[in-house]
Amino acid sequence: MVAATQVIVRAAQVRTAGVAGGVQQTALNAGPAVGVAAASVLLGTGTQDALLALAAVAALAAPMARLLPGPAGAASRAPAAHAPVPAAAPERR
Repeated sequence: MVAATQVIVRAAQVRTAGVAGGVQQTALNAGPAVGVAAASVLLGTGTQDALLALAAVAALAAPMARLLPGPAGAASRAPAAHAPVPAAAPERR
């Protein structure tokens, strides 16, 4: 959840960052509740129909999730070459 908060609050102005974080937290709390309520209603129509509807929602949500912003500069960030770290001398007692 820290990464999601960082993505949302990073784009907010300093004076509204608290509000942005609160709205994000509310969405994270309300989203699962709405999902469970919708799944419960759909289960009343039959298990197969409910599972097909939920699979369709998940299939539609996956491409939309790709549109969400990622970490700043993630696309241009190349893995850094790390120099080997020399071994330390054994500790003498």
